[in-house]
Amino acid sequence: MMHRFSFLIIMLFAALPFFGNAQDDPIKWTTEARKTGPNEYELVFTAALDKGWHVYSQFIDEGGPVPTTFSFDKGKYEKKGKVEEKGHAEKIYDKGFEMNLVYFSGKSDFVQRVKITGPTQAITGNFEFMVCNDEMCLPPKKIDFSFPVQYESGTK
Repeated sequence: MMHRFSFLIIMLFAALPFFGNAQDDPIKWTTEARKTGPNEYELVFTAALDKGWHVYSQFIDEGGPVPTTFSFDKGKYEKKGKVEEKGHAEKIYDKGFEMNLVYFSGKSDFVQRVKITGPTQAITGNFEFMVCNDEMCLPPKKIDFSFPVQYESGTK
């Protein structure tokens, strides 16, 4: 009987990591490369957040939460401007961080315009972000991305 009890205890502790990951991620990211012209694309990162959760703007002062940041690998393309934030931005004073913050709830897009300058199959890199609700913040995450694109020779 004691042997069976010990086995159950060991199995319970072995299963704990799986139960700890059972919580759904409160943010879902999708990406899309939208062709806007010859060798021109909009690279769209869409954040869909569960009710009560938010993701921070790229433009957060130091000492606050981790801002959303986008890092692009070098390649045969030029970025046109900075990543634009499209969605309902909420501006608040956060007592926990003791500063003014901008964040997005619900659904929002982060868009980078690019011009392809030579033969390439993808634009790659990663982005980092942090999500919070009124009670807690989850640790920052970094996600790799790859946007399929095509170079059209003979266009300027």
